[in-house]
Amino acid sequence: MEIKKHFYVHEGTFNVQNILELIQLNSSFDCEVNVKKNDKTINAKSILGTMNLFIYLRSGEEFTIILNGNDSEDANEQITQLLEKHVTVTPILS
Repeated sequence: MEIKKHFYVHEGTFNVQNILELIQLNSSFDCEVNVKKNDKTINAKSILGTMNLFIYLRSGEEFTIILNGNDSEDANEQITQLLEKHVTVTPILS
């Protein structure tokens, strides 16, 4: 099952520790975990790709988490909780 969840960053930025925590969480799921920002889509289990995208993410920007696989619903919940813990984000209904 594919799930797409759009986020808007209100406040805060991601630091290296937050990003590594996100990558570790993403890697614990069997489903594909991708992040799309503008025209770039990266594998969110990849350290380099995820670092490159999130380290420059700032307030006022949007990104989309795309999950595809058996445990995508569980991944959606846990990833959303982690993101909300580190920055002020708002899920956007599509």
